[in-house]
Amino acid sequence: MKRKTRYFIVEWVLLWAVTPVWSAWTPGPLIDLGDVTPTAINDNGQIVGYRELLDAAGNPYKRAVLIDPTGLGNHVDLGALGGSASEALDINDLGQIVGWAQTADGQSHATLFDPAGNIDLDPFGQVAAQTESRASLINNLGHIVQTSSQHYSLDPSWLLDPTGQGNNTNLGYRVFDINNTGKASADGTSPINGEVAPFFIDLTSQQATQIWPEHEAPPTYYAIHITDQNRVFLEDGLEGAWHWWYDIDTDGSEPFAGGTYTLPDGTLFRYWNVRTMNDNNQWTGTLSSDHSGFGDRIVAFSDEGTVYRIGDIMAAYGWRGGPLDMNNHAWWVGTGINPDGETHGFLLIPEPITAILLISGILILGRRIRFTRARRHVL
Repeated sequence: MKRKTRYFIVEWVLLWAVTPVWSAWTPGPLIDLGDVTPTAINDNGQIVGYRELLDAAGNPYKRAVLIDPTGLGNHVDLGALGGSASEALDINDLGQIVGWAQTADGQSHATLFDPAGNIDLDPFGQVAAQTESRASLINNLGHIVQTSSQHYSLDPSWLLDPTGQGNNTNLGYRVFDINNTGKASADGTSPINGEVAPFFIDLTSQQATQIWPEHEAPPTYYAIHITDQNRVFLEDGLEGAWHWWYDIDTDGSEPFAGGTYTLPDGTLFRYWNVRTMNDNNQWTGTLSSDHSGFGDRIVAFSDEGTVYRIGDIMAAYGWRGGPLDMNNHAWWVGTGINPDGETHGFLLIPEPITAILLISGILILGRRIRFTRARRHVL
């Protein structure tokens, strides 16, 4: 790891070590990030995503960026693989960024964005020949996994060789999430009954283990998320009618208590469809009044079972929109319509966080941006 990157991470650890712990989540500063779409935020507050640009003919295309968290618009262009288009999809706590990029011949390949030169993770088109070639997930161990952008795609995921030598492994299952202990949550065909079933995968050995193999006919569960505590979040196929936690280390399970929300007119929302989740029992998603999926819905955030309506939170800032990702400090990034009617990215930081700590954090991130800009072309 480079020395300045190491100092950057240490500074952020120290920053959060002296940040007060809150008993209830309270929204704090909302920063307008400008005309960008954030896709991921790590626990150091680094944000990645893309900007939409126009080519010479006026056609739009995506361009991967490391997003300036200060709102000043000093986004760092992450480049491509000889082409124009690219998109950053994930960033780990070491600052390693993955996504996809266009090659000189117009192909889209999974990519590790690197200051010394971007790395084509699918150099022989091996992944692209079977499914989408995109690096969607990276953990702190450096495991990189390809997943489909189509939520209902049954294409198997690939474990990608970070060196770019093309030694990629077809995992045989559809991965939804990976954690920092080297485990993945996935689904695939059960060898027991031939039905779709949830699995967890050890990314080092590529060994897949079915969850609940003793169940003869359970509902169709999907292993949507996995935490760093090796807990797999299971969601059924009935618009969140049933959810469970499965603990890999103990082989135990328990029902998921998602929390409910009641409107002033008495409408009760209780069926969750979780979209983002962190390791601290916080998640965002949609809540429905009817598990059939035809009832009323709201977009919500839950802090250990206490549910907030995201539309109300955003309206307090004059915004409409919601989060696309959330880190373990419950920092949100997403897109929305700002008070000026512009579609922009945003960063929302929860309270309490003192003004000194907030300013310190932004200065640290700003210094990291300046350090990176010295090695890249800035848009």
